[in-house]
Amino acid sequence: KYTEGKATNLQSGDQFRVIKGAPKVIIKMCGGHEQASQQVINFAERGLRALGVARTIDPEMTKFELVGLISLLDPPRHDSAATIKECERIGVNVKMITGDQQIIAKEVAHRLGMQRTILDAHKLVDSSMSDEQLCDRVVKADGFAHVIPEHKYRVVELLQQRGYLVGMTGDGVNDAPA
Repeated sequence: KYTEGKATNLQSGDQFRVIKGAPKVIIKMCGGHEQASQQVINFAERGLRALGVARTIDPEMTKFELVGLISLLDPPRHDSAATIKECERIGVNVKMITGDQQIIAKEVAHRLGMQRTILDAHKLVDSSMSDEQLCDRVVKADGFAHVIPEHKYRVVELLQQRGYLVGMTGDGVNDAPA
């Protein structure tokens, strides 16, 4: 969950490795950074994603220091709230499915006028629960966070097992299989 490259300090000529990626991964590679971890949560509470950036600090280019965090806003389309409201008016139940952190998903749901019962998608593969119990979770939830393509398929599958007619829209290549 990170991308790597090499760079050269123009003043000294020293080379170093640079990485960017999921903040949790980058912070861990830097040996931890409590203030940065808290800032990622602060960003998420405002509906912002974060990207971590680090560079090596040793001649062997194996030890990283955190350079910073970049906040990213990926807002819903301007007409999403109205579309969701219209769907609900005509009896269509809308569920949000996102790869974002749960806290971001809850903030986006709030902005869209949805309820904030957003589950971590990893609960969709709980082997201690029956399909019937999992389906109950899916029916009651307003959305799912930390989703990978297999989770999207699982949501659709569980709802169809319960007899629901399911439609899905999405803007990513991973949406087609579901």
